[in-house]
Amino acid sequence: MNLFTFLLVASSLCLIHNADAVDARNTTISTEEDLELDWQLKLRNQTPVKTIKTTAGIYDCIDIKKQPALKHPQLQNHEIRLRPTSLPNRMVSKTSSSHKTGTTILTSVDCPDGTVPIRRYKKEDLIRAKSFSDSHVSNIHPMTKEYPGQHLAILRSTKLESQYGIRATMSVNNPLPVDNTQASMAEMWVQSDVGDQMNGLQAGWI
Repeated sequence: MNLFTFLLVASSLCLIHNADAVDARNTTISTEEDLELDWQLKLRNQTPVKTIKTTAGIYDCIDIKKQPALKHPQLQNHEIRLRPTSLPNRMVSKTSSSHKTGTTILTSVDCPDGTVPIRRYKKEDLIRAKSFSDSHVSNIHPMTKEYPGQHLAILRSTKLESQYGIRATMSVNNPLPVDNTQASMAEMWVQSDVGDQMNGLQAGWI
């Protein structure tokens, strides 16, 4: 089967008019769904070595060898290297003098050696993620008058070649005010599809 690699770079100011899609507080879930969410939280939130509270949420310092990413079937026997033994030929090892590194909230998370900081999931996070996925992710549109405030660009490749990373610069200037039924976001996705199996990474803010 062909390997399809989707690099989706999304920079958007999305005004979602369905309150259930973005505001977990206004979302009604069944008892069965609530039990399912509790089960997912137990799977996602592991026993931490250390817990750190920040303005962005609670971060748990998890043993680097027990991090959730290593539960993937293809990473069961993965050997973690804290320092690379070599750099790919296509990767630039020098930093441009014009490049500026921004600071993030994680600069204040001081986890012990041998652990990685992972933001603790809350039930509201899972509800919001599912609602957003059901109502918005499947609707990919260019920025038009029919879909104002939304713009998504896709780069699709079918070549079996290694990808060493992606980068995006995203900004929203003078965004419209939003309320509890709306959301502003800027995100970058990497997604791979092999047959009926799909894996993806998503980073950004909402």
